[in-house]
Amino acid sequence: MTEVKMIYLTGRTGKKYRFYTFPGPEGLKAEGGVYAITKRSKKDKAWEHDVMKIDETHDMSELKTLMRAPGYDCREDANCLAARLENDPIRRKKAAEDLWGNYFPSMLTA
Repeated sequence: MTEVKMIYLTGRTGKKYRFYTFPGPEGLKAEGGVYAITKRSKKDKAWEHDVMKIDETHDMSELKTLMRAPGYDCREDANCLAARLENDPIRRKKAAEDLWGNYFPSMLTA
């Protein structure tokens, strides 16, 4: 059984958002949320996550299609899925934009 872990991602405003990591999208429900695809690696007995993508969706279960792409499983040194439920579309969008501002600032200037 794979243990679900918690990670915190920080937005441009300094706010920390709690995400849960999963080995894949199979258990995700048809609820809205923000998700991150990360490249995880082990350093000094702890996992580090390099954020590759952040987005929001009205239906987290739709990530099953995305995660079928090669390389999106969650083995050691492979990519991981981190998810945060948020059904309110306005709050979900604000959280995603705050995170983009920290990890991908060029997304906000386009």
